Amino acid sequence: MGDPVTPEERVVRLAGLIDLIDGVVWEADPATLTTTYISGRLEQMFGFSPELWLSDPQFWEGRLHPEDRERVLSETAQAMALGQPFRLEYRLITASGAAIWLRDVITPMIENGQLVALGGVMIDITAQREAELATSNLRERLAKVFEASPVGISLSVTQTGELLEVNRAFEQLTGFDRSDLLGHSLMELGVWPSAEARLRLMTDLASQQPLRDRQVQLHHRSGRLLDVLVTYEQVEIGPQRCLLAIIQDIGERLRAESQVRHAEERFRGLVQNSADMVTVLNADGYYLYVSPAVKRLHDVEPEAVMGLHVSRHVHRDDWPAVQADLDALMANPQEVRVSTYRQRDSQGRWWWIETTSSNQLHDPAVRGIVCNSRDITDRRESEARLAASEGRFRSLVQNASDLITVVDHQGVVRYESPSVTPLLGFSPDELVGQHVFRTVDAADHRQIAEVFARVVAGEEGHAERTTFRALRQGGEVRWMEGVVTNLLANPHIAGVVINSRDVTERKLAEDALDSSRRTLEALFDHSPDAIVMVDFVLGMPIVRCNRAAADMAGYSQDQMLQLSIFDLLTGSGEVRDQQAQDEFMHRVRERGTWRFDTVHVRRDGSLYPVETHLTLIRLEGREVLLSIYRDITERRAAQDALTASQQTFQGLFESSPDGIMLIEFDGEMPIVQCNTVAAAMNGYTPEELIGHSTLVMLPEAQRLEAEASGSAAFREMVQGQEHVWFECDHVRKDGSVFPVEVHLTLIQVGGRRMMLSVERDITERRAAEAALAASQQQVLSSERLASLGRLTAGLAHEINTPLAATMNCHRVLQTLLGEYQQSIGNPEVTDADHREIAAEALGALQEAGKTTARIGEFIRQMRGHTRDSAGGIAVFDVFRLASDTLAMVAHEARSASVALELERPHSAVTLTGDPGRFTQVLTNLVINAIHACEDQPRRGRVLVRLLGTDPLQLEVEDNGHGMSSEVMGRIFQPMFTTKGVGRGTGLGLSIVRDIMEGQFGGTISVVSQPGHGTTFTAVFPQPS
Repeated sequence: MGDPVTPEERVVRLAGLIDLIDGVVWEADPATLTTTYISGRLEQMFGFSPELWLSDPQFWEGRLHPEDRERVLSETAQAMALGQPFRLEYRLITASGAAIWLRDVITPMIENGQLVALGGVMIDITAQREAELATSNLRERLAKVFEASPVGISLSVTQTGELLEVNRAFEQLTGFDRSDLLGHSLMELGVWPSAEARLRLMTDLASQQPLRDRQVQLHHRSGRLLDVLVTYEQVEIGPQRCLLAIIQDIGERLRAESQVRHAEERFRGLVQNSADMVTVLNADGYYLYVSPAVKRLHDVEPEAVMGLHVSRHVHRDDWPAVQADLDALMANPQEVRVSTYRQRDSQGRWWWIETTSSNQLHDPAVRGIVCNSRDITDRRESEARLAASEGRFRSLVQNASDLITVVDHQGVVRYESPSVTPLLGFSPDELVGQHVFRTVDAADHRQIAEVFARVVAGEEGHAERTTFRALRQGGEVRWMEGVVTNLLANPHIAGVVINSRDVTERKLAEDALDSSRRTLEALFDHSPDAIVMVDFVLGMPIVRCNRAAADMAGYSQDQMLQLSIFDLLTGSGEVRDQQAQDEFMHRVRERGTWRFDTVHVRRDGSLYPVETHLTLIRLEGREVLLSIYRDITERRAAQDALTASQQTFQGLFESSPDGIMLIEFDGEMPIVQCNTVAAAMNGYTPEELIGHSTLVMLPEAQRLEAEASGSAAFREMVQGQEHVWFECDHVRKDGSVFPVEVHLTLIQVGGRRMMLSVERDITERRAAEAALAASQQQVLSSERLASLGRLTAGLAHEINTPLAATMNCHRVLQTLLGEYQQSIGNPEVTDADHREIAAEALGALQEAGKTTARIGEFIRQMRGHTRDSAGGIAVFDVFRLASDTLAMVAHEARSASVALELERPHSAVTLTGDPGRFTQVLTNLVINAIHACEDQPRRGRVLVRLLGTDPLQLEVEDNGHGMSSEVMGRIFQPMFTTKGVGRGTGLGLSIVRDIMEGQFGGTISVVSQPGHGTTFTAVFPQPS
C-alpha cells in the first residue's frame, strides 16, 4: 500500500475530477442565490474567470437573458420550496455577448431538515436546441413533400398489410378516400387481384431488399385493372416493421408502347409483302409494258397505262430530274440509274416512287428501258418521322434534367449528357474517356461495381436500379438514383446506359421522415400543450388526449375519455342541442382550421382561459376533430397588465407638465418619441423633432463638443450610472437659449437601448433663485445689523458697570489723598493713621485696576469676536469663539434673569469653516433660548454644550416654555415667528438652517416639549 492520501491531495483530485465534467459545476447559497463555488470549466464555456463570477453576488442573475430572467427566478423559488432536485433550461449571456442555451441540473442540499445549499451542473445544450429547431423545420418540409408527391406513397404494417399512412396521389390511384384506406389492407379492399400475387411480391422482397420498379397489376375501386410499377422497402418505426410502397401508374405508357409495336408490325408486313412494279419504256419514253402491280399501286389496269408517255404520271417538279436520268441512260447504256420521284395514281393522288432503270434497248428480247419501280411513299414518310423522332430524342437527351451516361463493358465513359454540368459541375468532355468511378464516392465503389457486374452479365435489356453518392467538382456529395441497363448488344448504342437523377433532397427527406415519425407519439404524449382528439359526431366524445390535457382539466386520462368536449366548456348547455351542434360542425367543416380563445372549466369548477386551435382531420375512416389548446391565464394577466401600463404610460406621457423624450442610445442619438410639452418647450412640433438628433437642441459650442468627442464620454457616463441628472442650455427653433433641468434614464425598449429624458424649463426657477439669493443677502445684512445692535447694547452695558466702579474708586482715592495731604504736619495724625490712609488708598487703587482690567478683557473679547466675524474659511478654536460670543449676549441673559452656561469640553475642539457664520448660528440659538425662558415662574437657564469632534455637535438647551408639534413643524420657515411685534423678524432660524446646510454642509434639528424646554442640535461635519 502507498502513503495515505492527505485531505489536501483529496481536494485537488476531486477538483480535477470536477473539471473533467462536461459542464460547469457550482454551489450557491439558497437564501441569496449567491455563488459560493464554481468550477474552472466556466471560463472555457462562458469566457468568465471563476474569480470574476464569485466577486459579484448578483453575477449569475445579471447574465441571465432578459427574456428568461423572470421565469428562471420564479421557477427556482418554486422548486426550492419543494426541496426536490429539479432542472431549468434558459439562455445565459457569455463574455462575448452571445446567448447560449443551458440545462441547469440542480440538487437542493438538506441537512437536519434544512435547505443549506444548492448544487448543480450547467450543461451547454445550444447545439441540441438548434438541432431540434432544424428537425422541426425538416419535419414540416417532409410532410409537404409526402403529401405533394405525384406518385402514390403508402406506409403499411409488413405482417398484416394494414395501411398506416397514404398520400393524396395514392388515393387518386386506387379510387379510395383516405378514411377508407387507413386501418385496412389492400387485400381487404380488393386492390390486390389475388393473395398469391401479393405473396409472390413479399417473397421476392424477402430475398431482394429493396424491391424496385416491379410491374404488377392492381384493381381500381371502380373494378378496372391498373398496370403499375411498385417499389417496396422495409423500414422500422419504433418496434414495428413497416413497408414503404411507391406506386406509379404505367397504363398509358404500356398502351402507347403497344400501339407503336403494332404500327411497326404492320409496316413490316407491307414492306415484306409489297411487289415492285416493272415497266418497259421505248427510247422516247412511252410505256411498252406495265406489270400487274400497277393495279395495286395506282389502282389502274396495266392496259390503261401502256402506250402513254412516262411524263404523264410524273410530278412536273420531278420531271426534269427524270428526264435527265433517261437522257443519261441513252448516252451511257451501261449505267444503272436510280430515280426518286412522285407519280400520280388513277385518283389523282401522288405517290413517291423509287425506280431503278437500265438501258436494255440493245437486248432484242427487251428492246427498251427497263424500270423496276416500288412505292416508297410510306418509307419517305417514315424517314421523315424518324428524322423528327431522332431530333426530338436528341433534344430530350441533350436538354433532359436527368443524367444519361453511356459506358463500355469496362466502365469507361463513352458519352455524357450535357446535364452533367448543372448536376455535378463537370463538362461532358472532362468525363468522356474517364472511368465512371471518377464521379462516384469511394464508399459506394463496391456497390456500383457489383451492380455493374450483374448488369453486364445479364441479357440485353437487363436493368437494375441503385442509389449512390456522386461527387460534384469541388468534393460536394450528392445522392443519385440511377437505372443501369445493358445495351451492349444494341448496335446503335453498344454500351451500358446509366440514367440517373439527383435525389439528395428526397434522400434527406426520407431519412428525416423516418426519424420524425418515431418521435410523433412522444411529441403527442409529452407536449406541454393540451391535445385532445374528438369524434366528430353529435355529442363530440373525446377519444384520445395527452397527459397535459388531463392535468389541465383536473382529470385522469381515463376519466377524460368518458367526457364530451362540451364538458370542458363553460355554458356548454347552449351547444348541447342538436341544432347548435350542427351549426358548430358546419362552421368547423367550412374553416378546416379554426383558432380562437375561449374559457374552460376544471373538474373542481374553476375557470381558466385557453387559446384553442381546431383542425378537422380524417383518421381511420372517420372525421376527427383535433383540438390543441394551452392555458393562457398568465398571458392574459400579462396582457391586461401591459394594456393598463400602456394606457397609464400614455396618459402620463402626454399629460406630464415636463417634456419627455425617448432617444435612441446609439448612432447620432435620434429622437424616437416626444410629448407635446417637450416639442413646444423647444419651439417645435413633435413631428418636427422625431427622427432628428438631440444635438439640434444644443447651442453651437455644446453641439461641436458633443460631435467631436463628447458623445463617447457621455454614453460611457450614462451606461455607468443609468440614472443621470444635470442642467444645461437648450436653443429653441427661433435661436433663443434657455436653461433646462434634464433627468436621463437608460432603458431597454424592444431589445434596443433607449434614453428616457425628462426635461424641465428652469428659466423661472433660475430667476427666482437669483431673487431669493438677493433677498437672503438683504436678510443677512438685517441680521448683521441686529447682531450689531445687540453687540452695541452689550458693549454699553458691559463697559458702563466696571467704568462706574472705576470712577467710584477714583473718587475714594481722591478723598483719601486729600485727607493724607491735609494730615501732613498735623501732630495729631500718627504714622498708624498715615498707614491706614495709605492702605485704603492702595485698596481703592487695586479695585480700580480690577475694574479697568475687566473693561480691557471685554474689549479684547469684542475685538476677537469682531475679527472672527470678518468672514473667510479658517481653522478656529470652537470653545474660545463660543465663550467670546456668549460674553457679547451675557447682558441680555442677565436682564432676563437667565443663567447662561457654557460647558467646557474634555479636549480642545477645532472646526474648519467661516467663524462669523458659526457665531451667527450660536448667537441666534442662544438669543431665542433666552427669550424662551422669559415670563415664567422658575429661573431661566440656557446651557451650551460642544460634543464630539467629527462630526461636531453644538447643543443649545433651555428650560423655557417649549413648543407644540405644530409650531415645531414651521419654525424653520421664513417669516414665521412666535415672538411679539418688534421682537423678531421670523428669519433667524431660516437663516441658521441655510448657513448649516449651505456653508457647513451640516444639519439643524430641534426637540421640544411644552412646559419643559427646548434643545437645538447643530451638526458640523469636518471637511475631508
